[in-house]
Amino acid sequence: MATIRLALIPAKVLSDGSHKICIAIHHKEETKYIVTRFKVDSLSQFKNGQVVKRPDAALINTKLRNIPNEYQEKLDSIKCIQGSFGVSPKKLLFLIMTALIVVGCSKSDEEKSDIQEIWLNGYKALTPESDYENISTTFLLFKADNNEEFDVKKQTFSGNILDYQKIQDETWNLLSKSKIKKKDGSIVDATYSIFASSIKETYTSAKVKIGKYFMVAIYSDSKTGYHWLYSNKYACQYVDIPYRYNPWDYSVVFPCDLHNYGKIEWVSWNQTPYPYEFEFSK
Repeated sequence: MATIRLALIPAKVLSDGSHKICIAIHHKEETKYIVTRFKVDSLSQFKNGQVVKRPDAALINTKLRNIPNEYQEKLDSIKCIQGSFGVSPKKLLFLIMTALIVVGCSKSDEEKSDIQEIWLNGYKALTPESDYENISTTFLLFKADNNEEFDVKKQTFSGNILDYQKIQDETWNLLSKSKIKKKDGSIVDATYSIFASSIKETYTSAKVKIGKYFMVAIYSDSKTGYHWLYSNKYACQYVDIPYRYNPWDYSVVFPCDLHNYGKIEWVSWNQTPYPYEFEFSK
């Protein structure tokens, strides 16, 4: 009977040097391929049917495992065809491919062109040199297709941690309600509010419409003791989210910083050590 596995076609290289991950259906001496929406940057990032040497490898592999399973269920439903009707191997492979391609094309064209998956995760840094630890973070996406400008600014602080806990920052307070003030004074709601939990220890997946956004990340974890120093801060950046096969991934690291609040630099998890100095004590 036919077998299903994940594979790359080395000879099929995209213009940027990447390779699409395929579902290989093999029966007798014939193999056909169905392209998935995932790809790797090079052949070295795919080994023994799994994505490797990528920070998002574990999550991509989780997603990929579901695809052959779905196709296998469809395949199992037509196993009786050859025995019951004497279908030739070539005809059987054609029937298998037809059934599986229907599964692969179950999403609408509109969803493929207008909706994009993104992966989100938040981290904290106790010191500029320490390893980053996963934390719960809320990601807010505000539409910015018309280059909207938002009222955000960096603030400095001089005092102790007890005084820091009393800080009232208007922008942070609005963000905690999934809102933000624009430069013209109007207040708008976030188009998307996505909570990335630290319990998962992997990227949180979300689907958003393609477009340009003002992305803001705020700390949404414990506020006991020194953890307060991760709060009252928000990282922000403009992001263009076009459609592509693989999800776009966004991560942010919050510093345990006593001397700054409000807007902070957007630092990703792969920026190590932390790109600027900070202190969690006076």
